[in-house]
Amino acid sequence: MRRPSGWRTSGGCIKIPRVNESGRRSVIWWAGERDGVTLPALDREVVGTVATAQADAALAGVARRDGFGLLLEGEAWKAQLGPGHGLRTASFEALEWVRAGERHAPEAWSAGECEDFAEAYVDAQVRRGATLLVTPGHDGVARRDVELAELAAEHVRAKALREPAAGDARAVRRELYASVRVRVDRVDVAELVDAYTSVDVDGFVVWASGEVERLLALVDGLGVATGRPVVVAGAGPFWQLALSRGAAGAVHGLGDGVYHGAVLGSVGDEVTLRRLFMLRNCDCGAHDASTPPRGDEEIRAHDLWWAMKEARWACLPDTGRAMFTLTLRAAAAKTNRERLGLAPLESGWRVLVGEDEERAEDDGGA
Repeated sequence: MRRPSGWRTSGGCIKIPRVNESGRRSVIWWAGERDGVTLPALDREVVGTVATAQADAALAGVARRDGFGLLLEGEAWKAQLGPGHGLRTASFEALEWVRAGERHAPEAWSAGECEDFAEAYVDAQVRRGATLLVTPGHDGVARRDVELAELAAEHVRAKALREPAAGDARAVRRELYASVRVRVDRVDVAELVDAYTSVDVDGFVVWASGEVERLLALVDGLGVATGRPVVVAGAGPFWQLALSRGAAGAVHGLGDGVYHGAVLGSVGDEVTLRRLFMLRNCDCGAHDASTPPRGDEEIRAHDLWWAMKEARWACLPDTGRAMFTLTLRAAAAKTNRERLGLAPLESGWRVLVGEDEERAEDDGGA
């Protein structure tokens, strides 16, 4: 999953009405091709849908067999890269909507080209068994993406693609979500929200980078203006923040390294890692509580345990309680990082823990 670069905060905590206060929130689990996580290991209480790239859709049949919803992200932005770029793999080039050997320039497409592309993009997901269909998301062409979302919605409506797939024993109705892929500091958030209000989609997946407060403004703006669910994706560590304060969902998967919730992040230095686990024991059960996990299998089990634990906290029915829990954990993580000599929390956490706030009492981050 491509992480956005340059998440930052403008320095103050803004007050925005939360959305989906009474709705059930959940994690969409990003199953990377090589992350090794088996679907039975996921907590069904907080994970109902699995996501993966269209080009890596081998687990699609397994996900549907096991009763998970399925999101197949096409990653249309990769086609904007030049031919031969390392991210344009052979399996990506083989997708039906990719112009193999060409760099996509959606801003220059004719109306007919846009319509053909939007239809092919949706149809590729339908053929592979997706239940949560998404519109294409590109880099730097937000207005064109709105138009492509409108065309995709027209196609889904005309072909009745919300109806369950033929032969689907579970008779799951499909939904269509608009992919909103932007740098929030380069767009007018209010105008973007207004542009999407009339698009006939069932919800939104926001892939955004920039200031955390502006991301939250976009998430809340879409939810309040449309009354539809908004899912946050590609937000790095801030998936917990968006989900805790009321976003309908968040796309999350395993990251790199050994994660520990007591510092809200991963630690690479071996000496510091050992000190961390001595200071804050881990109850995951995959390794000795006072020592870090070793080897891919232990690390995967440990990191997944933390991901599910944090998802349960973030999905507490009462968003006020979820936010209170996360605020306490962020304050504790700030203290733990200072004690261990780690770098400060990423700047976006200052939405919860002010930069000049006095050191909080350490509750262990759990």
